[in-house]
Amino acid sequence: MINRRGQNGFTIIIVLFLVALAGVAMVLLTKGSNTLLFDLQRVQYHSTRRNLTASALAWAEVNADKIPPDGKQLILDGLASPEAALHVTVEGDKPEIRIRTTCRFGRKLIKKDSRHPLRRKP
Repeated sequence: MINRRGQNGFTIIIVLFLVALAGVAMVLLTKGSNTLLFDLQRVQYHSTRRNLTASALAWAEVNADKIPPDGKQLILDGLASPEAALHVTVEGDKPEIRIRTTCRFGRKLIKKDSRHPLRRKP
């Protein structure tokens, strides 16, 4: 009878240890997945911004003579995240294309300006 009782106590200790070990593993995996999710969102933001800038640059080089002085807001239906926006302006003595991109990064809406030389003269 005593031997059987000791076995039950040992089994309970093993089960409690395994439950605690599973909890620690879950905490570590959750932290790793949060880091992975953040990195994935960052990469997605950078690739979306790069693609939007490349699209705006290609469009502006072809249509530089048609861009009004206050710039042109490009329509992005189906090209990027719903909150993305592009505004293209040609400025300066040496023609330069100014591209303002707006993209969502997690909960933040990030706006960036970039300037590029105009390859084709208007």
